[in-house]
Amino acid sequence: MYLQIREYILERIGTGEWTTGAPLPSENELCEQFRVSRITVKQALDALVEKGTVYRIQGKGTFLSAASEGEQPLFSPATPSDSGTEGKNLIGGGKLVGYVAPRLNNMYMCNILGGIEGAAADAGFRLVFARTHDNQEQEERVLADLIRCGVSGIIVYPVEGELYNEYVLKLILERFPLVVVDRYLRGIETDVVCSDNILGGFQAADHLLGLGHRAIAFVSHRHLGTSSVEDRISGYEKAMLQAGVPVDYSHRLLSLKSLQPANTGEIRAFLQAHPEISAVIAVNSYIGGQVLQAASSLGLKVPGDLSVVLFDNRDPLAVNPTYVSQDEADMPLRAVRLLLDAIADPHAKRQKIEIPTTLVVGDTSGPPPTKK
Repeated sequence: MYLQIREYILERIGTGEWTTGAPLPSENELCEQFRVSRITVKQALDALVEKGTVYRIQGKGTFLSAASEGEQPLFSPATPSDSGTEGKNLIGGGKLVGYVAPRLNNMYMCNILGGIEGAAADAGFRLVFARTHDNQEQEERVLADLIRCGVSGIIVYPVEGELYNEYVLKLILERFPLVVVDRYLRGIETDVVCSDNILGGFQAADHLLGLGHRAIAFVSHRHLGTSSVEDRISGYEKAMLQAGVPVDYSHRLLSLKSLQPANTGEIRAFLQAHPEISAVIAVNSYIGGQVLQAASSLGLKVPGDLSVVLFDNRDPLAVNPTYVSQDEADMPLRAVRLLLDAIADPHAKRQKIEIPTTLVVGDTSGPPPTKK
């Protein structure tokens, strides 16, 4: 029966009823249509995934890939025996690799760029860098430009968002040497180097719990589709549950906007509405600084009245914060090594490398205030 389902899907593709990137009917819909079990439907879809006809995104569904419609591929992967010729026809006769990032606005981002450039140079490659300004359309344009320049491979620091860039997915499906850094694409098998953000969230919450805090808030910008933020929240919840402390979802402020000064007012209102909160975990140093500003405007002493732990001591703060540190020296080195492996053999098994985080205790965390 699974063969009939497979042929049904192939027939619809052949007639042009479904186009590249279009979602296929869900497994439940196919089960009802053909009156079969989910196992049978999954068997049919697995066969099409293996052929590259469709691809899956966890939690989102199954989608039609470009190759199934006969589109011109963005990249034709070489076999391992061809690996000695990559990048030889490039500008100036040198070998190029690309790095694409959303912004270059703090030391963390600068250190990642510097590390990638240095590691690439040590391997004999010149680096082409482009910013996407947190815009997926711009991300697609710069990726296309890099492909036209003839880069041998690309490292991508993805734009945050609920939906993945279709151009990135095409490159991955066509086995172009591509490494994702800082976060990963859920449900998509690709080379990735990122911090162990679940560990980081756990470390932050566990530190505060050990000091005696129980009403611990998590403050973040909108996070749907951004695995690094989602994993930090998961780690925070894991630590709370492991300590036997129920997770109070009213203590999560996850609606802030990235790099917006107006966040301080929203954080202030949040703290006023929840005076029981004795500690806050901020998703990054920018928002952590805004938490400190909001606390100061309310007359709250840090850490006497409110403890604050943030991720990455990137932005200049008036205090020495307690923060979760990512290894920004190791991440670019590993990303370049992974990219070089993919350039040498685009057909090699893809890897996910998670780098442990470290908690650095500073002056913004302490025991909760004594109840009067």
